[in-house]
Amino acid sequence: MLKLYFSLLIIFSSLLRAQAPYSAPIEGKLILTGNYAEIRPNHFHAGIDFKTDPVKHVQVKSVSRGYISRIKIGIHGYGRALYITHPDGHTTVYGHLHHFSKVLQDYTEERQRDCQSYEIELFPDPNLFKIEKGEVVGYSGNTGDSGGPHLHFEVRETKSEVPLNPLRFLVIPDSIRPSLRSIILYGSGYFRELTKPPLKKDYFWSDSVQVFGEVGIGIVGYDQEIKAGNLNNFRTAEIYIDNKLYYKHILDSIPFSLSRYVNAYCGVGGKVVSGQKIQKCFLTKNNQLPIYKLIHERGYIHFDDTLFHIIKVVIVDFNGNKDSFRFFMKEKQEVKGRKKIGKGHYPLKGEWVEADCDTEIRKSGDFFELTIPPLSLYDDAVILCGGSDGQVIFTGMDYNMFLQIPAILKLKGSLLNFSHKEKLCLERLDSDGKREYQEGEFKEGW
Repeated sequence: MLKLYFSLLIIFSSLLRAQAPYSAPIEGKLILTGNYAEIRPNHFHAGIDFKTDPVKHVQVKSVSRGYISRIKIGIHGYGRALYITHPDGHTTVYGHLHHFSKVLQDYTEERQRDCQSYEIELFPDPNLFKIEKGEVVGYSGNTGDSGGPHLHFEVRETKSEVPLNPLRFLVIPDSIRPSLRSIILYGSGYFRELTKPPLKKDYFWSDSVQVFGEVGIGIVGYDQEIKAGNLNNFRTAEIYIDNKLYYKHILDSIPFSLSRYVNAYCGVGGKVVSGQKIQKCFLTKNNQLPIYKLIHERGYIHFDDTLFHIIKVVIVDFNGNKDSFRFFMKEKQEVKGRKKIGKGHYPLKGEWVEADCDTEIRKSGDFFELTIPPLSLYDDAVILCGGSDGQVIFTGMDYNMFLQIPAILKLKGSLLNFSHKEKLCLERLDSDGKREYQEGEFKEGW
C-alpha cells in the first residue's frame, strides 16, 4: 500500500513538472498584438506576437533549457529566427529578431560569408549551443514579413512540428471577456446577420428567427487580453440547442499542412462583417481541420417541427472568459418570395458547371485548358468556365472561391504572339478591376 502510494506520488509530481509553465520570452508587461489561430491570408497564425514597440532591441530569452537546433535568416517569413529544442518534447521559435546573441551572431555571420549569401538555414549540432532557461538568445526586431517591431513566438511538437497554442505553456493574465459581435445565418439562398447590442451580460434576442431547411451559423467576434488592446481571436466556440451542446470547436493544435483550410473555416469567399472575418460553425464538404470536438450533422441545424427552439452561441478565450448570445429559431412551413441565387451577368460566354469537389474538373476551349484537381474546392459549387478573344473566365456563382490545391491553366501558344516569349506573362483581372501579375512558364507550345 505504501509502495503504491509512493509510486502515485512520483507520477503526480512528474505530471506537475511536465505541465509547469515556461518563463516569459521577454521581460516587462506581456502585451499580445496577435494570438494563436488568428485568421490570416490562407493560414491560421501559428503563434503569438508580443509587442516590443517603441523600445528597440528588447532582450529575447529562452523560455526553458535546451539547445539551438535551427537558425534561419530570410528576407521574408520570420526574417531572423531561432529554434530551441527542449527536453520536454517541444521546440520554441523566436521570429523577426533584429540580431542574435554575440556567440550566435558570430557563428551565423561566418557561415554567411562561407556561403556568400544573406539568406541561410543552419542546423547546428545539438552539443554546440546549449541554452539555459532565461538565457538571452537574441533581440527583438522587425525583420521578414513583419508590420512593426515585435516578437513572434511559437511552441511546436518537436517530432511532428505541429504548432501548439503557446498559452498552454505561459502565464499571461487575462480577465477581459471576449466579444461576440454578431451571428451570421447561412441558409439556402440567404445570408442574414443578427447583431448583438453591447450589453455586459448574456443577451437574449427577443424576436424569433424563421428559417427554411438546413442552417449554418457563423460568428463575428474577437478577444482582448487588455482594454483597448488588439482584436485577437477567441479560442473556443460552442452552440447549444435547447440547452444541449450541439457543436464545439477549439483552436489549439493546427498542423501547418492543414492551415490553408482556414479558407474552408471562414465565411464564403472570405466575407467580412464589421472588418472581421466570419468564423463558421459548420463544415463544408472538404474540410480536414482537426479542431472539431463535438459536431452533429456537420454543424447544420434543421428542425422537423415548427416549434420555437432556443439557440445559444458561446465564445470562450484561453483563460475561460466567456461571451454568449441567445435567440429563438423556428422552421417555416411555407416559403414565399424566397431569394434565388442567380447566375449573374458576365461579359464572356461560358458553360455553367456543377462541380463536385471530390472529382477532377477539366474544361477546354479553342486555346485553353483548365484543370481543377480533386479536393481543390472546399465544397460542391457552380462555376462558370469559358473563354474567347484571348481571355479565360473561371468564376464562382455570385461569390469568390478559394482553392486548397492550385488549378492549372494552359494557353495555346499558336494563337498568341510569341515573338518575345521571354516577356510573356499572365494577368489576373479581379471582379473589382484590379490587375495582378501571375507567374507562369512556356512549355511544349503552351
